[in-house]
Amino acid sequence: MKVELNVSTLEFRELWKMSVINVWKLVELLKFQFIYYKVITSRGIEFDRLREYTESDDARFIDWNSYARTGKPHVKVFKEERKLDIVYVLDVSSTMTLGTTALVKNEYASILLTTLALVSHTLGDRVCFIAFADRIKVFVDPSPTVDTVLQIAKILCDKNLYGGEKKWEVITHPILETFGPDSFFFIISDFIGEKQALYDFVLKASNRFEGVAGIMVRDPFDSYIPEGIGKIYIQDPSTGEITLVDADKIRNEFNARVKEEEKEIREKFTEAGALFAKVHTTQGDMVKLILDLFGERLWK
Repeated sequence: MKVELNVSTLEFRELWKMSVINVWKLVELLKFQFIYYKVITSRGIEFDRLREYTESDDARFIDWNSYARTGKPHVKVFKEERKLDIVYVLDVSSTMTLGTTALVKNEYASILLTTLALVSHTLGDRVCFIAFADRIKVFVDPSPTVDTVLQIAKILCDKNLYGGEKKWEVITHPILETFGPDSFFFIISDFIGEKQALYDFVLKASNRFEGVAGIMVRDPFDSYIPEGIGKIYIQDPSTGEITLVDADKIRNEFNARVKEEEKEIREKFTEAGALFAKVHTTQGDMVKLILDLFGERLWK
Protein backbone atom coordinates (compact mmCIF):
# COMPACT_ATOMS: atom_id res chain seq x y z
CA MET A 1 0.00 0.00 0.00
CA LYS A 2 1.43 3.37 -1.01
CA VAL A 3 0.27 6.65 0.49
CA GLU A 4 0.91 10.29 -0.21
CA LEU A 5 3.05 12.26 2.23
CA ASN A 6 1.05 14.36 4.67
CA VAL A 7 3.59 17.10 5.26
CA SER A 8 3.31 19.35 8.30
CA THR A 9 5.01 22.74 8.43
CA LEU A 10 4.86 25.70 10.78
CA GLU A 11 3.03 28.88 9.87
CA PHE A 12 5.48 31.60 8.83
CA ARG A 13 4.54 33.97 11.68
CA GLU A 14 4.99 31.20 14.24
CA LEU A 15 8.38 30.16 12.82
CA TRP A 16 9.65 33.73 12.68
CA LYS A 17 8.47 34.58 16.21
CA MET A 18 10.06 31.48 17.76
CA SER A 19 13.34 32.07 15.91
CA VAL A 20 13.57 35.75 16.87
CA ILE A 21 13.01 34.88 20.54
CA ASN A 22 15.81 32.30 20.34
CA VAL A 23 18.17 34.75 18.63
CA TRP A 24 17.78 37.49 21.18
CA LYS A 25 18.22 35.03 24.03
CA LEU A 26 21.55 34.14 22.40
CA VAL A 27 22.69 37.61 21.39
CA GLU A 28 21.83 39.05 24.80
CA LEU A 29 24.34 36.69 26.34
CA LEU A 30 27.35 38.94 26.79
CA LYS A 31 29.86 36.45 25.44
CA PHE A 32 27.86 34.96 22.59
CA GLN A 33 29.48 37.07 19.88
CA PHE A 34 32.85 35.83 21.08
CA ILE A 35 31.55 32.24 21.16
CA TYR A 36 30.19 32.54 17.62
CA TYR A 37 33.46 33.72 16.10
CA LYS A 38 35.45 31.19 18.11
CA VAL A 39 33.33 28.41 16.63
CA ILE A 40 33.14 29.70 13.09
CA THR A 41 36.78 30.78 12.71
CA SER A 42 38.46 28.77 15.51
CA ARG A 43 40.11 32.03 16.64
CA GLY A 44 37.50 34.36 18.11
CA ILE A 45 37.58 38.16 17.99
CA GLU A 46 40.97 39.77 18.49
CA PHE A 47 41.11 42.62 21.03
CA ASP A 48 42.50 45.87 19.62
CA ARG A 49 42.23 48.75 22.13
CA LEU A 50 40.06 50.69 24.58
CA ARG A 51 38.33 53.95 23.71
CA GLU A 52 36.07 56.28 25.65
CA TYR A 53 32.41 55.30 25.80
CA THR A 54 29.82 57.28 23.78
CA GLU A 55 26.02 57.21 23.96
CA SER A 56 25.83 55.24 20.71
CA ASP A 57 27.94 52.37 22.11
CA ASP A 58 26.56 49.12 23.48
CA ALA A 59 26.88 49.32 27.27
CA ARG A 60 27.55 45.57 27.42
CA PHE A 61 31.04 46.19 26.06
CA ILE A 62 32.11 48.64 28.78
CA ASP A 63 35.41 47.61 30.34
CA TRP A 64 34.65 47.89 34.03
CA ASN A 65 38.25 47.39 35.12
CA SER A 66 39.25 50.48 33.13
CA TYR A 67 36.29 52.39 34.57
CA ALA A 68 37.42 51.54 38.11
CA ARG A 69 40.92 52.82 37.36
CA THR A 70 40.08 56.03 35.50
CA GLY A 71 36.61 56.95 36.65
CA LYS A 72 35.52 57.16 32.99
CA PRO A 73 33.72 54.42 31.04
CA HIS A 74 35.63 52.89 28.13
CA VAL A 75 34.55 50.20 25.67
CA LYS A 76 36.57 47.40 24.16
CA VAL A 77 37.32 47.68 20.45
CA PHE A 78 38.09 44.56 18.45
CA LYS A 79 39.82 44.06 15.15
CA GLU A 80 37.24 43.48 12.45
CA GLU A 81 36.85 39.86 11.45
CA ARG A 82 36.50 38.98 7.79
CA LYS A 83 32.93 38.25 6.80
CA LEU A 84 32.07 34.67 6.00
CA ASP A 85 29.48 32.83 3.93
CA ILE A 86 27.48 30.78 6.45
CA VAL A 87 25.79 28.07 4.39
CA TYR A 88 22.81 26.17 5.79
CA VAL A 89 22.32 22.84 4.01
CA LEU A 90 18.96 21.28 4.87
CA ASP A 91 17.78 17.75 4.08
CA VAL A 92 14.13 18.08 2.97
CA SER A 93 13.69 14.44 1.92
CA SER A 94 10.69 12.34 2.93
CA THR A 95 12.32 10.98 6.09
CA MET A 96 12.40 14.51 7.53
CA THR A 97 8.58 14.81 7.33
CA LEU A 98 7.88 11.88 9.66
CA GLY A 99 7.58 11.97 13.43
CA THR A 100 5.61 11.22 16.58
CA THR A 101 6.12 14.42 18.60
CA ALA A 102 4.47 17.86 18.62
CA LEU A 103 7.10 19.11 16.16
CA VAL A 104 8.09 16.70 13.42
CA LYS A 105 11.66 16.75 12.18
CA ASN A 106 11.26 19.26 9.36
CA GLU A 107 9.45 21.70 11.67
CA TYR A 108 12.07 21.39 14.40
CA ALA A 109 14.83 21.80 11.82
CA SER A 110 13.16 24.89 10.37
CA ILE A 111 13.20 26.64 13.78
CA LEU A 112 16.80 25.62 14.38
CA LEU A 113 17.93 26.76 10.93
CA THR A 114 16.08 30.09 11.05
CA THR A 115 17.49 30.80 14.50
CA LEU A 116 21.05 30.10 13.37
CA ALA A 117 20.57 32.12 10.17
CA LEU A 118 19.32 35.10 12.18
CA VAL A 119 22.34 34.81 14.47
CA SER A 120 24.66 34.83 11.44
CA HIS A 121 22.89 37.89 10.02
CA THR A 122 22.83 39.71 13.35
CA LEU A 123 26.58 39.23 13.77
CA GLY A 124 27.32 40.44 10.25
CA ASP A 125 27.99 37.36 8.12
CA ARG A 126 26.40 36.45 4.78
CA VAL A 127 23.69 33.79 4.92
CA CYS A 128 23.14 31.15 2.25
CA PHE A 129 20.57 28.35 2.11
CA ILE A 130 20.49 25.05 0.21
CA ALA A 131 17.58 22.59 0.41
CA PHE A 132 17.97 19.18 -1.21
CA ALA A 133 16.53 15.69 -1.50
CA ASP A 134 17.01 13.81 -4.77
CA ARG A 135 18.05 17.15 -6.28
CA ILE A 136 18.83 20.67 -5.10
CA LYS A 137 15.38 22.19 -4.66
CA VAL A 138 16.38 25.64 -3.41
CA PHE A 139 19.60 27.63 -3.58
CA VAL A 140 19.55 31.07 -1.94
CA ASP A 141 22.71 33.03 -2.74
CA PRO A 142 24.85 34.40 0.13
CA SER A 143 23.59 37.75 1.41
CA PRO A 144 24.05 39.89 4.55
CA THR A 145 20.47 41.24 4.55
CA VAL A 146 17.66 40.27 6.88
CA ASP A 147 15.43 39.95 3.81
CA THR A 148 17.39 36.83 2.91
CA VAL A 149 16.62 35.26 6.29
CA LEU A 150 12.95 36.17 5.88
CA GLN A 151 13.00 34.57 2.42
CA ILE A 152 14.49 31.37 3.86
CA ALA A 153 11.88 31.23 6.64
CA LYS A 154 9.05 31.57 4.12
CA ILE A 155 10.55 28.81 1.97
CA LEU A 156 10.73 26.51 4.99
CA CYS A 157 6.97 26.95 5.55
CA ASP A 158 6.12 25.74 2.04
CA LYS A 159 4.78 22.17 2.09
CA ASN A 160 5.84 21.70 -1.52
CA LEU A 161 9.50 21.95 -0.47
CA TYR A 162 9.47 18.55 1.21
CA GLY A 163 9.61 15.01 -0.10
CA GLY A 164 11.73 12.75 -2.25
CA GLU A 165 14.64 10.36 -1.76
CA LYS A 166 17.78 11.59 0.01
CA LYS A 167 20.84 11.74 -2.27
CA TRP A 168 23.91 13.38 -0.76
CA GLU A 169 25.82 13.27 -4.02
CA VAL A 170 23.59 15.99 -5.51
CA ILE A 171 25.14 18.66 -3.25
CA THR A 172 28.80 17.66 -3.49
CA HIS A 173 29.87 19.11 -6.83
CA PRO A 174 27.80 22.33 -6.69
CA ILE A 175 29.05 23.20 -3.22
CA LEU A 176 32.70 22.34 -3.78
CA GLU A 177 32.75 24.32 -7.02
CA THR A 178 30.69 27.31 -5.87
CA PHE A 179 32.05 28.39 -2.49
CA GLY A 180 35.40 29.77 -1.45
CA PRO A 181 37.48 29.01 1.63
CA ASP A 182 35.74 31.74 3.68
CA SER A 183 32.65 29.54 4.09
CA PHE A 184 31.21 27.61 7.03
CA PHE A 185 28.60 24.87 6.53
CA PHE A 186 25.81 23.72 8.83
CA ILE A 187 24.36 20.40 7.60
CA ILE A 188 20.97 19.65 9.15
CA SER A 189 19.45 16.20 8.57
CA ASP A 190 18.21 13.06 10.29
CA PHE A 191 21.05 11.24 8.43
CA ILE A 192 18.78 8.28 7.74
CA GLY A 193 19.64 6.27 4.64
CA GLU A 194 22.79 5.74 2.57
CA LYS A 195 25.68 7.85 3.87
CA GLN A 196 28.91 7.15 2.01
CA ALA A 197 28.42 10.17 -0.24
CA LEU A 198 27.78 12.24 2.91
CA TYR A 199 31.03 11.09 4.51
CA ASP A 200 32.97 11.87 1.33
CA PHE A 201 31.45 15.36 1.20
CA VAL A 202 32.13 16.14 4.88
CA LEU A 203 35.78 15.16 4.52
CA LYS A 204 36.29 17.25 1.37
CA ALA A 205 34.35 20.23 2.76
CA SER A 206 36.25 20.18 6.07
CA ASN A 207 39.55 20.31 4.18
CA ARG A 208 38.44 23.06 1.78
CA PHE A 209 36.29 25.42 3.87
CA GLU A 210 36.45 27.30 7.16
CA GLY A 211 34.50 24.57 8.86
CA VAL A 212 31.57 22.13 8.90
CA ALA A 213 28.99 21.32 11.57
CA GLY A 214 26.51 18.45 11.35
CA ILE A 215 23.27 18.58 13.33
CA MET A 216 21.32 15.32 13.50
CA VAL A 217 17.60 15.96 14.09
CA ARG A 218 15.74 12.78 15.01
CA ASP A 219 12.38 11.74 16.32
CA PRO A 220 12.76 9.66 19.51
CA PHE A 221 11.45 6.60 17.64
CA ASP A 222 14.22 7.03 15.05
CA SER A 223 16.72 6.22 17.78
CA TYR A 224 14.95 3.90 20.21
CA ILE A 225 11.88 1.66 20.39
CA PRO A 226 10.72 1.33 24.03
CA GLU A 227 9.20 -1.82 25.51
CA GLY A 228 5.52 -2.65 25.31
CA ILE A 229 4.74 -0.92 22.02
CA GLY A 230 3.26 -4.02 20.40
CA LYS A 231 2.47 -4.07 16.71
CA ILE A 232 3.10 -0.90 14.75
CA TYR A 233 2.93 0.24 11.16
CA ILE A 234 6.26 1.23 9.63
CA GLN A 235 6.35 3.28 6.46
CA ASP A 236 9.26 3.21 4.04
CA PRO A 237 9.86 6.96 3.54
CA SER A 238 11.28 6.42 0.05
CA THR A 239 8.61 4.16 -1.46
CA GLY A 240 5.63 4.93 0.75
CA GLU A 241 5.14 1.19 1.45
CA ILE A 242 3.59 0.43 4.85
CA THR A 243 4.32 -2.76 6.79
CA LEU A 244 2.83 -4.05 10.06
CA VAL A 245 5.56 -5.32 12.40
CA ASP A 246 5.78 -6.55 15.99
CA ALA A 247 7.91 -3.87 17.65
CA ASP A 248 8.79 -6.13 20.58
CA LYS A 249 10.37 -8.69 18.25
CA ILE A 250 12.56 -6.20 16.42
CA ARG A 251 13.26 -3.80 19.33
CA ASN A 252 16.61 -5.15 20.54
CA GLU A 253 18.06 -5.55 17.06
CA PHE A 254 16.73 -2.16 15.93
CA ASN A 255 18.01 -0.28 19.00
CA ALA A 256 21.47 -1.85 18.76
CA ARG A 257 21.74 -1.13 15.04
CA VAL A 258 20.64 2.50 15.40
CA LYS A 259 23.02 3.09 18.30
CA GLU A 260 25.92 1.81 16.22
CA GLU A 261 24.81 3.86 13.22
CA GLU A 262 24.61 7.10 15.20
CA LYS A 263 28.02 6.41 16.71
CA GLU A 264 29.48 5.90 13.24
CA ILE A 265 28.01 9.16 11.94
CA ARG A 266 29.44 11.14 14.85
CA GLU A 267 32.85 9.51 14.40
CA LYS A 268 32.93 10.29 10.66
CA PHE A 269 32.25 13.97 11.35
CA THR A 270 34.78 14.27 14.16
CA GLU A 271 37.46 12.35 12.24
CA ALA A 272 37.04 14.89 9.43
CA GLY A 273 37.54 17.74 11.93
CA ALA A 274 33.86 18.77 11.82
CA LEU A 275 31.50 19.60 14.68
CA PHE A 276 28.58 17.30 15.38
CA ALA A 277 25.48 17.34 17.58
CA LYS A 278 22.44 15.08 17.88
CA VAL A 279 19.04 16.34 19.03
CA HIS A 280 15.61 14.85 19.41
CA THR A 281 12.47 16.77 18.48
CA THR A 282 11.44 16.67 22.15
CA GLN A 283 14.36 18.89 23.21
CA GLY A 284 12.74 22.25 23.81
CA ASP A 285 15.57 24.59 24.83
CA MET A 286 17.08 25.38 21.44
CA VAL A 287 19.33 28.09 22.87
CA LYS A 288 21.00 25.53 25.14
CA LEU A 289 21.29 23.14 22.20
CA ILE A 290 23.12 25.75 20.11
CA LEU A 291 25.43 26.71 22.96
CA ASP A 292 26.21 23.04 23.59
CA LEU A 293 27.08 22.55 19.91
CA PHE A 294 29.28 25.63 19.89
CA GLY A 295 30.86 24.60 23.18
CA GLU A 296 32.34 21.54 21.45
CA ARG A 297 34.88 23.80 19.76
CA LEU A 298 35.26 26.35 22.57
CA TRP A 299 37.24 23.92 24.69
CA LYS A 300 39.52 22.70 21.89
